[in-house]
Amino acid sequence: MEIPLTHKRYNLKCEGCGIERDLGYTAVWAIKSGQRSGKCLDCRNIKHDKQFKKGFIPWNKGTVGYRVGVKRGSPSKATREKMSLARMGRSPWNKDKVGVMPVPWNKGNNKSFEWTDEQKANLKAVRKKGPESHNWIADRSKVKLDTERGGPLHKQWSISVKNRDGWKCKIS
Repeated sequence: MEIPLTHKRYNLKCEGCGIERDLGYTAVWAIKSGQRSGKCLDCRNIKHDKQFKKGFIPWNKGTVGYRVGVKRGSPSKATREKMSLARMGRSPWNKDKVGVMPVPWNKGNNKSFEWTDEQKANLKAVRKKGPESHNWIADRSKVKLDTERGGPLHKQWSISVKNRDGWKCKIS
């Protein structure tokens, strides 16, 4: 099927059901290049809800476990001896090679960081405490204290509500 690729939208018939569909350039290009069949979504049995439906064949039908065709378990003693003999005389790939692997960033860094007196003075100048802080509330009665929660009355109320509801969430 020859499709001119000059317009933005195309009307194509589905190869499966024959219904005309309005397709964009990329979909038409994918059909023309063979990356996609000329069938519509209904004919290709693609469901967007990603749930198994009656009649569909799962992708892994007939497979057993997650490793198909691979022997499980450890090799036998005879096999281990063969593998050992095959490795005899070989040296590791990185033996006597210096600078092959990059040096870790913390190699040789045994010191913990120490602040200098000048840095400490700069930090104290930046960190303002008390009334000099930008978050300071002058009227101390407006400061909210966390006494409403965590106190004995709150704990007693919380336990009584949980006992009433059978220690299960009633929201969900």
